[in-house]
Amino acid sequence: MATYVYDDFRVTFAPRADGSFDVRATDHAGAQASGVFTTPLGDDELQRAILRVARSNSRKAGRDDAPVVSRDIGSDEPPALDAEQIGTLLGSALLSGGIGDSYERARMAAEANGRGLRLSLSLANAPALLSVPWEFLYRRPRFLASQRHTPLVRWLDSGMLAPPPAIEA
Repeated sequence: MATYVYDDFRVTFAPRADGSFDVRATDHAGAQASGVFTTPLGDDELQRAILRVARSNSRKAGRDDAPVVSRDIGSDEPPALDAEQIGTLLGSALLSGGIGDSYERARMAAEANGRGLRLSLSLANAPALLSVPWEFLYRRPRFLASQRHTPLVRWLDSGMLAPPPAIEA
């Protein structure tokens, strides 16, 4: 199996007063782009969508313990989102404008040099985004995290490590 070498595309989030997030992206060469990210689904909508995807996958895998869900035609509830739809919403919210252009340039440069592009999401300053299913991030024609050449990692920058205590013999 071939070993991949990756360029990093680091994305950091900083909360804003209006509930959105300032986004700064830095590619492996140090080029930066900025933008604003707004979660495309509310917390409740997001959790329901994730549960629906999980239940659907359990049934597809043949698990009998998956709850049976019936459809009420008279319901005012919006139609269920699948993983691709959730990922498309996330991809459109994060990878649009300057951030998306910068990501695409970095991906093409990495590909031209025979490397992959690792999308590193720094969530240390944005704990509200920890529950977002970033692994569903979808940019036509694929889920980024499911591709060997475009992995996605959550990165918690904890700052400087404290020096280890001295051990006296």
